[in-house]
Amino acid sequence: MILVTGGAGFIGSILIHEWIKYSDESQYAISTKLTYSGNLENLKIVQIIKRISSYKQIFCDEKTLKEIVETHKPRAILHFAAESHVD
Repeated sequence: MILVTGGAGFIGSILIHEWIKYSDESQYAISTKLTYSGNLENLKIVQIIKRISSYKQIFCDEKTLKEIVETHKPRAILHFAAESHVD
């Protein structure tokens, strides 16, 4: 399992799409706050892929993330969650 923070954002969702295309990974978790930059539409295709056995939408709070890490013991955590504003 991998855990992707910011998975509904532009960069995080592209990584997930590419990961699914080229990896045999069977489970992953997505952590997202769904702020102005996160959009579940970015992950719509991910939800219908049959070989993925676990899809989780997790909101970014310390208790929930700690529980996910302790329960599922992801082999990798990929951090793409950020709030940045470019004027």
